[in-house]
Amino acid sequence: MLQKHLDKGDLYIFDDVIKYITSIAFSEIDGVECSSTTIRSKLLDTIIGNPSNINIKTTKEEVSVQLKVSIRLGKNIPDTIYELQSVVKNHVELFTGFTVSEVNVLVDGIIIDE
Repeated sequence: MLQKHLDKGDLYIFDDVIKYITSIAFSEIDGVECSSTTIRSKLLDTIIGNPSNINIKTTKEEVSVQLKVSIRLGKNIPDTIYELQSVVKNHVELFTGFTVSEVNVLVDGIIIDE
């Protein structure tokens, strides 16, 4: 959880809020999808809306984001991941006002269009 003292009181932002903001960023990048490693985790992600492929670590004023993603076959992986990292960092910083120290990405799958 992120915490910041403001003039009129304290601000607390739960990790699930940052996960949601991060998941919004995925929709802006063509050829990238969140990965889930098991059917159970995919089902839970759908039911409870808490993606297991997005992990958030926070200090008092910084956020670290870890993502598991699949990339569409034919996309340049480094370029696509750089774009994803930039969009996630910008979204989280814009919406929360906190600094994103890093966005680590694990590419664990390929998307093949049929």
